[in-house]
Amino acid sequence: MRTTLFLLILLSCCSSAFSKSIEAFVKNSVFYSPEAGTYVETDILITGPSINYVKNETGKFIGTVEITLLFKKVNEVMAFDKYLLHSIELDDTSGMSLIDKKRFLLLGGAYTLEATFKDINNAAPSYTYTEPLIVDFDADKVILSDIMLIDIYKQSDEKTIYERNGYHLSPYVLNFYPENINKLIFYAEVYNCDKLQDDKCLAVVSVKKFKENNVAGDLYSYQKIPASPVNVLFSELDISNLLTGNYNLVIEVRSKNNELLAIKQLFFQRYKKPEAENLEDLSRLIVENTFVEPLSLDALDFHLRSVIPIANISEAKKIKELVKSWNENAMKQNLLFFWLTRNANDPRAEWGKYQAEVKKVNDNYGTPLEYGFQTDRGRVYLQYGPPTEILSSGHEPGALPYEVWQYNEFEKGQTNVKFVFYNPDLVSNNYLLLHSNANGEIKNEQWQRVVHEQFSGGETPLDPGSPVRDHYGSKAKQFYNEE
Repeated sequence: MRTTLFLLILLSCCSSAFSKSIEAFVKNSVFYSPEAGTYVETDILITGPSINYVKNETGKFIGTVEITLLFKKVNEVMAFDKYLLHSIELDDTSGMSLIDKKRFLLLGGAYTLEATFKDINNAAPSYTYTEPLIVDFDADKVILSDIMLIDIYKQSDEKTIYERNGYHLSPYVLNFYPENINKLIFYAEVYNCDKLQDDKCLAVVSVKKFKENNVAGDLYSYQKIPASPVNVLFSELDISNLLTGNYNLVIEVRSKNNELLAIKQLFFQRYKKPEAENLEDLSRLIVENTFVEPLSLDALDFHLRSVIPIANISEAKKIKELVKSWNENAMKQNLLFFWLTRNANDPRAEWGKYQAEVKKVNDNYGTPLEYGFQTDRGRVYLQYGPPTEILSSGHEPGALPYEVWQYNEFEKGQTNVKFVFYNPDLVSNNYLLLHSNANGEIKNEQWQRVVHEQFSGGETPLDPGSPVRDHYGSKAKQFYNEE
């Protein structure tokens, strides 16, 4: 049996850059050796940017993770390993992923794996994840090992834990294939074909849509299996034409009479951007087992509206149409697709990080009638990020409440960008965008007149002919640097 666990620990919105959590992926695959018996191979991937690095005596950066793996039966530890996994020496702290493989001899039975990860260069506590695992082998039946996905392979005579049948096999620990990966490479073993009275046996490999029995495209092949105790299935599939969706890689072993003798399947996801961004293309996108599946219609409406500040024109138009249609499946497909286009490797994580920002603007800029992301300040914050500095003046003599946001660095090479917001009703928390020197934003050179329209001297937006006079206690002009 193969188990997959995802330790996707999103960065907390209140965490510092030095308290980031480890992002680790673990896959267990059960195999059998006539000499040693049943064993488990544990493949580990730790994403480089999720750990901290320190400079060594040579001036290079190294990251170190302490890993503890425990296989338990009830409360008894049956196998374990505790060790330090070091990154290679790096010139900077951008980080490369850490990959490792461990092998454990385990007798048949039910186990619990406890995998603990601790960043040695981070004061944050370690993280432990538990996962059930079944080890099973019947010496009298034709059986299949688990399916192991392969990243790259090369011929090698070097005897290491990565070597199998004359090849060095680097594991592919994720079960997600973005559009830049067009080959699915797998390794599996078939046992006990020599026990059959009929020496003819067939292995059938196919890719099927998740929860369906339909073969996807032409991803179907078969090969004859010799009457041997152990037979290797090592092949690659061209998935370049496989559309976005959820799939199973299925391996079947069948007799000469087409009797099913053994079967194993492995779930994986594929993302391939449609040629045209329309609902017909998105109708192929499967939402089962994704973060959008459990969302209610009200939640979908909220989350779709919340991305409008960062959506392009066509996306925003489509979202506005969708929230009117109240088509639940289409809303789920579009929300999933939106985040796939932002992070094809992990749309859930990207969505989670954005929702943390949405919560900030809702808490700070929401009104009794609107969510924070629907206000001007919320939109600017989500679209451009937090400002470098904010001048907030709620009680300046003779002026409406206003705020000036400054961005030292801005998109498309702009610098020293300002946004001026003001509150014309004096009651709600709804500050309207009045003026900005950012490209593509509203401009109003008379913004100071608008802010000071209540000044007792009579200067209002209707008096545009004369320069704006200084007002006692005003900081707007100085802060905006227009003197």
